[in-house]
Amino acid sequence: MSILMKKLKVAGGSIAISLAIGLGLSAAPNTVYADDTEIFFGEAKTANLLLVLDESGSMSFKDSDAAADEVLVNYWQQRRTEKVENLRARLVGVAEDKARFATLQAYTRAGWTDYVPYNTQFNDRLAGWDLTRAYKDVYYRWIYKDNRITRLKEALYQFLTSEKTKDNNQIGILTYSGGRTPQTKVIQEIRPLDKTTAGKTHRQHLIDSLDEIQPHFGTPTAEGYYQATQYLGGAYTQNGPALPSPILDGACGYNSSIVLLTDGLPTVFDQGTYDDIDKIVDTCDASEDGSQNATNNGKQCTEKLSSYYFINDVKKNFPGSTVQTSTVAFALNDKVATDFLKNTASTVNGKKLFFEPTNVESLVRSFDESLNAIQDTTSFVAPSIPLSQSNRLRHSNNLYMGMFKPATQETWFGNLKKYQLSQGRIIDKDGNLAVNTETGTFIEESKSFWGDVEDGNKVEAGGALPYLSVNADPVVYTNLTSNDLNQLTDDFISDYISKNSLKVDFQDRLFGENKTSLVPDISSEQLKNYYQWIKHRVTQLDGQDINRFGDVLHSKPEILEYADGSATAFVATNQGYIHAIDIATGKERWAFFPRQMMKKVPEWYTNAIVDHETDFREYGVDGTITIHTEVDNGVKKHYLYVGSRRGGSEVFALDVSNVNKPSMMFTVADDFEFTKAELNYDDEVRTEIPNLGQSWSKPFVVNMHTINGTEKRLVLAGGYDDYYDDRANAINPADNVIKGDGIYSVPYKGSSTYSTIASESDIYNSFAGDLTFIDLDNDSTVDHIYAADVGGKIYRIDFTKKSNAAKIELFADVYDGTVDGPYRFYSKPDVAFAIYNGIPFAVVNLGSGHRSNPKATATSDRYYAFYDFEISEYEKGDDYDPLKASSLLDVTNTTTDPDTGDVSFATVSDIFEEGNTKKGWYFNLQPAEKVLASSTTIDFTTLFTTYIPGPPGCGVTSGVNRLYGVSLLDGKPDVDSFAVGDIASIEDRYTNVKYVGIAPGATVLFPEDTDAALLVGTQTICSGDDCDFFRKNARTIKWKQKE
Repeated sequence: MSILMKKLKVAGGSIAISLAIGLGLSAAPNTVYADDTEIFFGEAKTANLLLVLDESGSMSFKDSDAAADEVLVNYWQQRRTEKVENLRARLVGVAEDKARFATLQAYTRAGWTDYVPYNTQFNDRLAGWDLTRAYKDVYYRWIYKDNRITRLKEALYQFLTSEKTKDNNQIGILTYSGGRTPQTKVIQEIRPLDKTTAGKTHRQHLIDSLDEIQPHFGTPTAEGYYQATQYLGGAYTQNGPALPSPILDGACGYNSSIVLLTDGLPTVFDQGTYDDIDKIVDTCDASEDGSQNATNNGKQCTEKLSSYYFINDVKKNFPGSTVQTSTVAFALNDKVATDFLKNTASTVNGKKLFFEPTNVESLVRSFDESLNAIQDTTSFVAPSIPLSQSNRLRHSNNLYMGMFKPATQETWFGNLKKYQLSQGRIIDKDGNLAVNTETGTFIEESKSFWGDVEDGNKVEAGGALPYLSVNADPVVYTNLTSNDLNQLTDDFISDYISKNSLKVDFQDRLFGENKTSLVPDISSEQLKNYYQWIKHRVTQLDGQDINRFGDVLHSKPEILEYADGSATAFVATNQGYIHAIDIATGKERWAFFPRQMMKKVPEWYTNAIVDHETDFREYGVDGTITIHTEVDNGVKKHYLYVGSRRGGSEVFALDVSNVNKPSMMFTVADDFEFTKAELNYDDEVRTEIPNLGQSWSKPFVVNMHTINGTEKRLVLAGGYDDYYDDRANAINPADNVIKGDGIYSVPYKGSSTYSTIASESDIYNSFAGDLTFIDLDNDSTVDHIYAADVGGKIYRIDFTKKSNAAKIELFADVYDGTVDGPYRFYSKPDVAFAIYNGIPFAVVNLGSGHRSNPKATATSDRYYAFYDFEISEYEKGDDYDPLKASSLLDVTNTTTDPDTGDVSFATVSDIFEEGNTKKGWYFNLQPAEKVLASSTTIDFTTLFTTYIPGPPGCGVTSGVNRLYGVSLLDGKPDVDSFAVGDIASIEDRYTNVKYVGIAPGATVLFPEDTDAALLVGTQTICSGDDCDFFRKNARTIKWKQKE
């Protein structure tokens, strides 16, 4: 018996449940800028960075590329004794980069000697001298030494003065060296760079303290690293009581990092250091007699200590105070030493934090990247893992993943990459595991298919991006004058600009800059630049040309297999393109850029910084793609439909039957700015539906009942209105306040006419989620549609054979009158069918959560399951008013039997208990937790994800994602591997998911090499027999609809 079965104490009863699968589906406001990308922006966790620097004698050495010593100020004889710091006045007029870390020398009987303590080469020459003073009658001079310590100081100076190193970052410096015994010193504690003490900012204190770093003696690396962890934990003593830990209580928490820099192997390791570390990590570097191994000099102890504090708290009783370690092998060519530093370095987001700089510039980059690694990441996999399908229940093992990289500018990098599944795990082209099972991110060395580069988490590397068509005449089409589409060649662009030059405001309007109709607002040269931006998709990254592939944010790749055996991936991006990618090679076959996107090009072309707190960036084609295939007169035809989502109301329909050349079928929109005559585009097919909102919902081609039989139609939910972005705006607004409160159908091959399935008088709010279509009698024609609006209402639309009529019923309404209550539905209803004690019914389940405000923390949301007895005709229509939350059983918490002490959850028998009027169940989520993706029900287990934001203002990695697995009928825990402990608890319903950003919904796959696999984003939750929820006994229920 499973752990859950032991814990749940399921009540006995007659339960017969089956899953129905039909029609290819599982069962004028104030301006407020909010959408689900807001989670990628905000305050990061405070970065605690401790620079642990080797100041051993070898740091005074010069490397082979070093310049000769340069005299900056020739010698002089001191006329009086004065402070050494006053001698810097003699450097006036010397180049700053040389004067900054010049070396003062004194002439002694042994010759010129560096005026520093612990002189490595001549440590007896200045014995007894007070080196803070310049003595009368002694000769001095200033020289510039291009040695390792000077290069280190210059790199630190550039790092600390860079704008990239923000004021809110907290940085400190610890140095280590030693002779017979190790010596460590915190020369600057970790403090915010903008904190002022003694009249200086901490940034300036750090810069001033660089002069204190002077090479001497040996290299006690283990001691330096150990004392660094002690300081972070608040246990480091230095001339008195312990220094306070820099890890403090903070709204967004702390990410702490050690940057361990050395130029050679450890040379000092004493018994005291060994004993201290051995208490933490058990055994390391021990010799046969149990004492420290002097030969290894603490390398293993350092490696183990780094691994330990990467997963364990460095500060007692302070959860989350883990430490990541970057290692810097500076001017180091010793393989044993570099291997040691690689082993000590942490791996974060698939990247080993190991650096091998050889000069000042690369050393600065090492510090920059170390700091970036402890701040919130900016590179994430898009919320989709679409799989090509060889039939309805089995999936091929190829996986195509859309990606995006958030940026502060208008345009974001994106990509499409191919991987494979093996036993439910994501593998790369070499057959190696591609995803780090601990972090859910790609392993740095992993290689996606189509190339041979280690692209790992790098969105802008590998994948389809290098194979975009960017030659002299790339295959980029648009719909300016013809359904056959126009290829944007140089000749076409010049000719089009010339032909329309006399239409004073035509091209101004086309590119969204029609400020005046008296003279053109856009010069002909700028017009060419805009057209070339669309055509020539090349930009720059780090000074190098790179192809420009837009971000795949909400659109999901769709795979289409052609009759010749080839297959193409179609994907839409927020730079306005729909790409067709050959999945065998990754090469782009063609791209389509809709005319309606051209008005956004000036913003994309300029690519300015966007303040995401006050404005949206310009979205492109961001909706989900639908591909419909049919045989027409013996010829296989393929039609593609895609909405713009935040990019607009448009739905574009393309004929993609010719793998190499699309054609335009029609466009659906709320308005068309240009007449056909203005465009000289006579054959354009337009469907204008004035009430359309933003086209968030996926368009579907389905068979509909008509008075003459059936007809194939494209069905569209009315769309989303950004009125709902502002949580304070009223739910159920008055007529004509919003758009999107309707459901429509259009002839699937295009027409200027449309039909209204549900009008504004039937619907109260806009639609953000997809529609759910039900075919009860398996005749491939829709009998019912379920739709959920963003105001807490679920509608069921019933169709009758041989009739054009549709009956709209308000099935459920959970709006409670509050601003942040549990009623905002942004996902589609998940509908499955069941029989309990001989009673057939549908279970309509979904969760609430404000997708447009994912970081809101004052929210209270729920997951609901409504029983629909009318659809099976067990109850007659209109037998009851819309279901309310009060109509459902609250199954949130467990109950304890007063006699036995057994702890259990409510069960379906409690809902059906005699005299009980409940028609379903719900459970409350924790405060701020939201359901932001659609659920999946398989074998009467319902799987869905939730998102919990971090504290207000905090960055993306502060959030938590969960995967729930609950029983369809009563919401009790239903996935054995999620169970925690031996006593039933609400935590048994879910497991945390490793995902940066908002996790997509659960994906249940049936690959060729295993029975089943469950994935969320890149994380494999289970595969094969480990997927205990999949019992392999699902069967379809059919009810013959009465004539």
